[in-house]
Amino acid sequence: MNKDEVALYLNEHPEFFNDYPELLTRIKTIEETDLPVQPLKTLSIADRILRRVQQDKEHIKGQLEWFMEVAECNERILEHLFEIERICLYSHNFFQMASEIRGEIIKRFGIHGVMICLVDGADHFIAHSLPQMQSRDGAESLRLIDQATLFDWFRDGWGPVLRNQLEPGSELFDVTDSGPIRSEVLIPIPLHGKMAGALCLGSVDPAQFHEGLRTDYLERTAEKLGIAIDNVLLMEGMKNQSLLDSVTGLYNESYLATAVKREFDRARRYEKSLSCVKLQIDYWDDLMNTCDIDRYQILVEISRILQQNSRDGDLLFRVNDGDFMVLLPGICGDAACQMANRLKSDVEEALNPGPADAFLKINLRIVSYPDSDIVNHDDFDYALSVMDGLDPEENSESLSA
Repeated sequence: MNKDEVALYLNEHPEFFNDYPELLTRIKTIEETDLPVQPLKTLSIADRILRRVQQDKEHIKGQLEWFMEVAECNERILEHLFEIERICLYSHNFFQMASEIRGEIIKRFGIHGVMICLVDGADHFIAHSLPQMQSRDGAESLRLIDQATLFDWFRDGWGPVLRNQLEPGSELFDVTDSGPIRSEVLIPIPLHGKMAGALCLGSVDPAQFHEGLRTDYLERTAEKLGIAIDNVLLMEGMKNQSLLDSVTGLYNESYLATAVKREFDRARRYEKSLSCVKLQIDYWDDLMNTCDIDRYQILVEISRILQQNSRDGDLLFRVNDGDFMVLLPGICGDAACQMANRLKSDVEEALNPGPADAFLKINLRIVSYPDSDIVNHDDFDYALSVMDGLDPEENSESLSA
């Protein structure tokens, strides 16, 4: 209770002095001349209360104005986030989505650096797109990182990481047109209850992202981004599930006939060469029954080696449990033999610990067009079906055009 309220209470409740007569006696002994302010110039109790009410009114008015400004600002932020979320949830192309999100965040929030970092290997569709990232729209908005890097960023859990006063700049972002990135925030992207990556924002302002800054909206955007990534990968998987092998990510046998017919017609029309190499793991079924090995790891490793050693235009297939085929447009028999031997050597070297412990051997078969025995698609298709071409270790001259 303040002084004005005490005075008002005593004025309205004179019976108070019935319980404290000595206080009333003390008050009566005070002369008006002893007061520091003359009675006639002193504000009345009612005036004091009115003045306080006026001050409170002005204070409340100022608070309401501030709340209105905050509400309008939040409304604008929500509008911006709605547009960004719309891009996330309605995009069907992964790289296009990343590019549009980056552009919208930079335009709407004045952020100088925007990047989506995803864990390499989290999904084989993403990993499979890695070699083409430099030529795809939106590649500048994406970066693939390893699991250890992601855990190092968020070693304290799921909370966003804010860094400011970075000298001489951010290690994550390159120097922008406005200068080096001096503050950044990293928000984890959830996917099926796990961290799939991070949404990273950077600013040239060294104090823009700092500890204590509320990140509710950014975390919600990262959640929507995780949902969008899941949707895009799901649609990609549904689109390719009839064409791609679920273990290796290579084309499966159902796509082989279509691809062979298309490439053979193209080779004959433009008078080009076409070869096909089959790599067969020797005694695959026996190995699976007698050796303590991870069959899936072997298949994935072979597919990785094939992808690393093939050209952009080559087509890679897993046709049976332990069989792989590589369709080589524009490659004649001699070059196909050389490539086949190189693939065999790389696979056996990678999967066998040493010569004494070698357990995995690769058999090779090659079909090549034009060849004396292959003049049309039916001949080529029949040769593929039986795959009884010459062993590349035999005289390769008989395979040349």
